[in-house]
Amino acid sequence: MEWKKSEQVCIAIGSKNPVKVNSSISGVTKALQPLCPDIQVQGTGFNVSSDVSDQPMSEIETRTGACNRARNAWNAYTAEVGNPPDYAVGLEGGIINDETEMICSAWMAVYDGSTMGSARTCSFPLPQTIRQLVLGGMELGDADDKVFGSVNSKQAGGTVGHLSRGVIDRTAYYEPAVVLAMVPLLWPDLYR
Repeated sequence: MEWKKSEQVCIAIGSKNPVKVNSSISGVTKALQPLCPDIQVQGTGFNVSSDVSDQPMSEIETRTGACNRARNAWNAYTAEVGNPPDYAVGLEGGIINDETEMICSAWMAVYDGSTMGSARTCSFPLPQTIRQLVLGGMELGDADDKVFGSVNSKQAGGTVGHLSRGVIDRTAYYEPAVVLAMVPLLWPDLYR
């Protein structure tokens, strides 16, 4: 894959959440910079469905949601603009619950119209107070807001931001997984 100097890349993002938009743009930019140091990535967010439950409760459901968001963003961009984007990014947070603990992580997916790359973020355990609220039917973001007395934290630092005391916010948490989801698209001879 060869890039022209200062080439612009357009990406569709399966959310209008500023955290997801920013982490998608910065992740794709970092992934492409070794090919073109002056690459410019322009991102457009779309409110698209993940086609999974509002609070994914398994690895499979979370990854499926991310891939669905990437495909749905691709289609939304193509319908709105009249031609496809260079890439579409889907981001989906989820949890895994067993008998003793609830683990939080997220999946990122990047789609180029034929190949879907995906990668998972690091994971971390949730406190029992948040776990009980989620098991009671509350989405993680709402449970986080209730426990920490915040409002709409999923569009800011999120649960990871609260629990890490601000060391890792959601953008920093998502960005490396977006870069890693790009790997199969950057090495088509190795992955196709």
